[in-house]
Amino acid sequence: MNTEGKKKKFPRIVVICIAVFLTYLAIHYWDPLIAFIGKLLSAAAPLFIGAIIAFIVNIFLRFYEKHFFRKSEKDIVKKLRRPVCILLSYLTVAAIITAIAFLVIPQLIDAGTSLFERLPVFLENIRENQFVMKIVSGLPEGMQKAIQTADPNLMLNEILSFLTTGILGKTGVTAVITGVASSVFKTFIGLIFSVYLLASKEKIKAGLKRFFATYLHPTANKVLLRIASVLNESFRNYLVGQFTEALIMGTLCLIGLSIFRFPYAPIIAALMAVGVLIPIFGAYIGAIAGFILVSSVSPVQGFFFLIFIIVVTQVEGNLIYPRVAGFNLGLPGIWILAAVIVWGALFGFPGMIFGVPLTAALYKLLKENMKGRAEKKAAEKANETMPPVSEGDLSGTEQSIETLNNENKGNL
Repeated sequence: MNTEGKKKKFPRIVVICIAVFLTYLAIHYWDPLIAFIGKLLSAAAPLFIGAIIAFIVNIFLRFYEKHFFRKSEKDIVKKLRRPVCILLSYLTVAAIITAIAFLVIPQLIDAGTSLFERLPVFLENIRENQFVMKIVSGLPEGMQKAIQTADPNLMLNEILSFLTTGILGKTGVTAVITGVASSVFKTFIGLIFSVYLLASKEKIKAGLKRFFATYLHPTANKVLLRIASVLNESFRNYLVGQFTEALIMGTLCLIGLSIFRFPYAPIIAALMAVGVLIPIFGAYIGAIAGFILVSSVSPVQGFFFLIFIIVVTQVEGNLIYPRVAGFNLGLPGIWILAAVIVWGALFGFPGMIFGVPLTAALYKLLKENMKGRAEKKAAEKANETMPPVSEGDLSGTEQSIETLNNENKGNL
């Protein structure tokens, strides 16, 4: 008995010793460990980029595969379905990005030119406002001089000088160019990796399932598959819903702004569409940016623009979007706000976008776990409250069954 007890305790002791040893190494070699993890993540960055690209493109790929000769039994169609649908999916994404760029970039140039032409009046208004001048007093001397003289060329030179000596001066032009080239290279490698992922996604999924089934306990494997399923559903529904809402918002703004002849309609529509991708705060950011652009032409139009945006957001959010998209994360509004604030503070703009579906998945898993535990406790409590069955009742039941069997034999 003692030998069996020692055998059962021995692996647990080994696990504890290993955990203590790893904790000791992590504490005493924390900086090298963090540096190694940073290098590992940097080296794996193209893989992460490729996985994100593949996840987004796969939304279009699933749509095309459902409609590209789905019922055809020809071998040539079966062989070409995946390559053709992958090509169409990437072309769709590229077309969306190109269309946005052609709409936004010319408008940005026009807005910049218009703002530069109105800069003297703007600087003159600043110079006459004492409260603003107190704030301006904290700026560099060159910018203060540009504001006091209302010279737009001097202001532009000061801004360029600040960018080159302030921001680029700290990092260095070479470092900036190297960083940009590295990002472009990693994105290109990630793009190629995403094609491989989409081309063999069924094989990769089946291989991962076999791997986890082989090396994990059945219970752990079941839990892991459920977590992966919830994460996939949450992120897919969120991205499809947000992009659908962005498309609806951008289209409504473009049509409405064009009808009422507001200036910079395409760029404001694009800003509102991109802003919708950020939950809660995004629409306000787009509205503020649009208000500044419209007000630079006419303050009266800026006021009417705010009224227009309020009406459009209410119509889109309450009438159109729920019927067109219908996606629901099942996450209360307070948790969406908390997710945007916390994940945005930790990871910036990507955290604001991807933190909400991650929080929604965790919220759903937590609810399922709590529900399962509650049902288990209720079942245990029901078993405890059931009256015990006595031996006499059992013997009486056995006699009744035996009598019934004898009667059936007689009938047969």
